[in-house]
Amino acid sequence: MIALIAATANGRRNAAHLADFWPDARLYPGKPRDALHNAWNECDGVVLFLATGAAVRLIAPLLESKHADPGVVTVDDAARFAVALCGGHAGGANALAGRVGEALGAAPVVTTASDAFGVPALDTNSERLGFELEDGSGLAAVGAALVSGERVNLVADQRWPLGPLPENVVRSDEPEAPLIVISDRITDAQPRPAVVYRPPSLLAGVGCSRGASADEILTLLDSSLADAGLSKKSVAALASIGVKRDEAGLLDAAERLGVPVRFHSAEALSAVEPPNPSEVVRNAVGTASVAEAAVLVSGAELVAEKRKSEMATVAVGRL
Repeated sequence: MIALIAATANGRRNAAHLADFWPDARLYPGKPRDALHNAWNECDGVVLFLATGAAVRLIAPLLESKHADPGVVTVDDAARFAVALCGGHAGGANALAGRVGEALGAAPVVTTASDAFGVPALDTNSERLGFELEDGSGLAAVGAALVSGERVNLVADQRWPLGPLPENVVRSDEPEAPLIVISDRITDAQPRPAVVYRPPSLLAGVGCSRGASADEILTLLDSSLADAGLSKKSVAALASIGVKRDEAGLLDAAERLGVPVRFHSAEALSAVEPPNPSEVVRNAVGTASVAEAAVLVSGAELVAEKRKSEMATVAVGRL
């Protein structure tokens, strides 16, 4: 939802115009300070029909983090300019300034360096590519090197469709900073500064007894990944046998990870040769393996053989 807040008659007219044409916009009436406090935690973006100085003073006490704050755009009283004030990338203010400009005939003003120089924004670029951004990545330092034209090394475990890159981003086998890394592997010896992207490259095969909890499945998966030196952010899917389609713990585990579950028939799982078959499993579900076979039948390379807990089994593969 986009909040529209104005202080003057002209501002209110322009805000009303946007509210009429944008289904995702809402007018917040009343004094701008009170309206802003009401909208701040309810909306993804805020358009303030105020001078930038006044807007800065209003939003300053509310700012917490660029990852949590809504994007803020200010529009002057004559609707000549739509200024992306804060949250340009993570908050969507740059795009919102463009929307305001199109709707009101205003010139969007965007001051983020990556946009000014036409280079990728390292934080939002991960979303575009389908990657997860590793916590603690050196976005500011690597971004500064990128827009300054310094060499930025790119190291990737596999080739990914990245699209056109700036000339100063150079593929390399040596992880020398400043650095962009695309990898599902965890290492303590990462040069700094580095931006680390986690690609959707891992699949976890899961076998479980009836009533196994999501906590047990996820704890087992965490230990398997940790011992293999792999990132949980790169898990793209879970896989299991078809008779587990209604297994609540398995479905809950997938929901908490934010990934789908792929189900395979016992016949399909029986067609592959896992390294650790079990006659007990065969007698129970008609195939000698669930976790490892679900990895292999998905076309993944097994990188962590099955690990068992009381009610679950997990194996990990690389797609």
